Amino acid sequence: MDYKALKDDIKLATKQCFSELQKKYPNDNVCGYALYSDSDATSVSPAMNTLAHLQELQAEDPDDKAYYKWSPGEWAHEFEGAEFFSAISKALFEEAKSIIATEKLIAFRKNVYEACVSGLEELLKEGVFPRGAEEFVLVFTLSDSEVPDDEIQWIKRLNTEKNANEFESWINSLDEE
Repeated sequence: MDYKALKDDIKLATKQCFSELQKKYPNDNVCGYALYSDSDATSVSPAMNTLAHLQELQAEDPDDKAYYKWSPGEWAHEFEGAEFFSAISKALFEEAKSIIATEKLIAFRKNVYEACVSGLEELLKEGVFPRGAEEFVLVFTLSDSEVPDDEIQWIKRLNTEKNANEFESWINSLDEE
């Protein structure tokens, strides 16, 4: 698989999705955008959150404020705009299905995740997302597994130092429970 082409496809789909969601919800104050994949790297899906939705969930459950801020599955527009990623997900599924060797599957997953994170990182640098805005978070995560060390590194690459530190503290607190 050509991972540079994959990253470029992810960037294009992300730009189109984010733009479309902003047009669809012009009065919503967007506070987060995410891409997420699965433990086999067979799909890429989007999520977008709004400040009103985040504040509502946090008011209902103040003990889990960080969870609602950083968990795309709880966001206002989770999976909305997935059609922009359908060709990517189909290609990833077919590629993963063809890999037999464990070490090649591990490398495939790592490369897919990196294409997602670096694609988001480049879009951030291009001004697609509000760079340096404390109220905005950019996330890449996995929907069906936890890789805290990787997630911390991904979040550090995509967010302000303050938000990245908050995320790291929250993730580390989960290990203590």
